[in-house]
Amino acid sequence: MINNKQALQSVLIRLREVFNASYSFAVYNHGKHFYLYPPVDKRFLPTFYMLYKKDYFHNFNTEFVSFANANPSLIGWGESINKEWLEIAISLRANWLLFVHKEGIYMVTPIKLKAFCVRSDLIREQVVPNTYKSGGGSSTTVSVRETTYSFPIKILKNFNEAFNVDI
Repeated sequence: MINNKQALQSVLIRLREVFNASYSFAVYNHGKHFYLYPPVDKRFLPTFYMLYKKDYFHNFNTEFVSFANANPSLIGWGESINKEWLEIAISLRANWLLFVHKEGIYMVTPIKLKAFCVRSDLIREQVVPNTYKSGGGSSTTVSVRETTYSFPIKILKNFNEAFNVDI
């Protein structure tokens, strides 16, 4: 998977293979995130909030030293999601968050992720704000200090293993 559109198509194909259903999607975060939902006649199937990620949170252990020291079995790379997008996934009642990387699809339930991050004190606000174009072709920019929920990737489930899928 090279970009978010290719990642989306790959996940939609995988969902069709696993659940025998053609999932639809709604676009969020300027096409970087997607809410994936099954057809009406298969509402019993899970829903997903998908995030395409180009890279992992490599300095997770140095950012959260006390967590790493207290949880040596979880030391390694991390992942993160902005508070805003986690709250949207929860409000959509997504059953699973999907973190899609070029080498695999990883998942966790949004409510469990939020509880884990709150309990483990893994919420941070950026010191240096990000600057974004305000949209609509405008040259105006806005600065935002984003709040993120960060966590070790070792708490994520592998999609293929979770749904017993052979690749």
